[in-house]
Amino acid sequence: MPHSQNPQEQVFRGSSNHILQDYQMQLMLLEKKNKQRLRQEATARPLVVRESDDFPYGTISQSRGLTEIRLLRGLPTNGSSDLIEYDLSSFSFRNCPDYVALSYVWGTDEAGSLITVNGRRLSVRSNLLAALKQMRDDLDHTTYIWIDAICIDQSNMDEKSYVVRHMGAIFQRARHIYAWLGGPLYDTTDTCGNDLVDQLRTIGDLFWSQAPKDDQIKNDVMNDIMIKCLPATMEMFGKPMDDGGFLVLAYKDLCVRQYWTRTWVLQEVHLAMELSFHVGARSIPLKTLAGALALLQAFQKHLLATVSSEQPRYNHLIDFFTTHVSPFTQMHRLVIYTSLYPPEIGSLRIAMTNFCIKDAHGGTRATDPRDMIYGLLGFATDSEREYIQPIYSLTVGDAYQTTTQAFLTNGWTDVLAWAQGHNKTLQQLPTWTPDYSATIHETICSKSQAKHWLPRFKVSGDSVVNARGIAWTSSVISFTGFSVDKIAVVGATSPCPSKATPGKMEGVSCNEILRFLEEAQLLCREAESMTTRSKPGMNRTARHEASWRVPVADQIVLQSGVFRSQTGLFELYQKTLEALRLSSDYGVPIPEDVRPYIEGMLLHKTRRLFVTETGLVGLGPLGMEQGDRLVVFYGFQAPYVIRPASNSRFALVGEAFVNGIMDGELLELDVSPEAEVFSLV
Repeated sequence: MPHSQNPQEQVFRGSSNHILQDYQMQLMLLEKKNKQRLRQEATARPLVVRESDDFPYGTISQSRGLTEIRLLRGLPTNGSSDLIEYDLSSFSFRNCPDYVALSYVWGTDEAGSLITVNGRRLSVRSNLLAALKQMRDDLDHTTYIWIDAICIDQSNMDEKSYVVRHMGAIFQRARHIYAWLGGPLYDTTDTCGNDLVDQLRTIGDLFWSQAPKDDQIKNDVMNDIMIKCLPATMEMFGKPMDDGGFLVLAYKDLCVRQYWTRTWVLQEVHLAMELSFHVGARSIPLKTLAGALALLQAFQKHLLATVSSEQPRYNHLIDFFTTHVSPFTQMHRLVIYTSLYPPEIGSLRIAMTNFCIKDAHGGTRATDPRDMIYGLLGFATDSEREYIQPIYSLTVGDAYQTTTQAFLTNGWTDVLAWAQGHNKTLQQLPTWTPDYSATIHETICSKSQAKHWLPRFKVSGDSVVNARGIAWTSSVISFTGFSVDKIAVVGATSPCPSKATPGKMEGVSCNEILRFLEEAQLLCREAESMTTRSKPGMNRTARHEASWRVPVADQIVLQSGVFRSQTGLFELYQKTLEALRLSSDYGVPIPEDVRPYIEGMLLHKTRRLFVTETGLVGLGPLGMEQGDRLVVFYGFQAPYVIRPASNSRFALVGEAFVNGIMDGELLELDVSPEAEVFSLV
């Protein structure tokens, strides 16, 4: 499209190779600046404490591929001592013996538990010691094992960066992954002598008995599996806990284990050739647990879709699944997405889309904030590994900034919508750089790398973003695009469900939802008075639709999936308003058939209604203010709100939805928009 390509070429001359060289030069300077600082930082709370500084690690040769690996092997136990002893040896990675890799959580306590390695005393953290003791009972002492805290020289930043780059290969090469979840579960057995692991094994075996033989579980077969398994599942959940019923408290204990929130676990589970989860002395294979969780998740969806006032026998189940345990705990997300649906997360971009968004019960975390990115490199494609590499000598802020630059340069525009200023804990970051360690809420419209059925928007039409359309200097990044309007009125904040039921209408009051919808109506009426200032050729027929499209950003939720609304949205909106008013005035329960609209609205927490000077109505970032500018960057799916800063630059405020322009309508006006350069700080 001439109007989107030529201006970019006029503003930014030079090849993508020049920009890549500039980017690589910045990385080198940042790495040099921060090496000394990071070495000092690494000694503050080490994973292991050596008896002396001359611990015999030696050096690992560093080349493009991993050539060498260190492995531990246990020594026979001494009956008079509880001290665990190991030999640590180096091997060629290509010809190394079979080994078991430990997947676990580091923990935050001091390294104060003793083991010996090559005759030298080593202090490790308590969770690692507990895992080592259980592994000693479960594995033959001659088994080779790989443990990051011990097999990597944690004091050597160059080695750490190098090995982390190949962590995916280490876990993929392992004969078995031993996933340590921690000590025994709460309330572990019922009166029949069964524990939660037994119950999960039963549910998992039931699932796989009805699943396709190729182990590929697709959405269209889940309903068939659920129907076949429903009688047996209902029987288990219909019994009291003390009479063979599902062990609710133990299940909740399992769901909230810290292991599920660790970023590194994602690739370790995803890449495993064979994996088992261990909780205390009990264990369950990955495939069995994945089947159990898939069936439980389908059962939860079934209950939420069928519950009504005429079915009170479901009430205790609904209460459990929506109040005590979310239908989509981090455990469910991790196990199901990384084992049953591996094609869906076959890149770093999609893995980050699935797991960096933290709306779902806390999301993933990392002890080292840089690992929110580096810990997902096992999902990266070959091309992604070329421009995203772990460099632990960078500060957290520099790592986040250079990673974001690399993503944007290579065409992933979604990441800009993650730069949500009100949630940042690293305040020194540029406004356009996400804080990957903080809470990142679901984006409104930027989902280009997510699953193919999710809503798609293209506010910039068919224009594309490439290296010639992006430039940066230090912490400033510039995009070409065009100005849309200025913010004239800022309205109410969208309803926010409770933490107990994220994204579910059970977690927010009907009155709060109703007030928000009524304010949207008032703002739309106010916008009508501004239409005389609309740009020539602007379609005014869509303005009356803003009152029902804007609150949900033109998206609804069906069976826990998000879809762009089609025909019938107005009728659903009217039915929702009527149901909310009846509930508010007379206490009438909200019917299930309006759930898609209400839950569509609850997707967009911490967003605000707004009206522009020419009467456009939208949903924007929480921190927006009157006078902010609404702009479109070429190649991006959604418009953005920016705020004038010093030296003709702008601060990014955040992503927006604007009714009537989300499918490129502004590029089809009688007068093409004038291209500008927007430099963000």
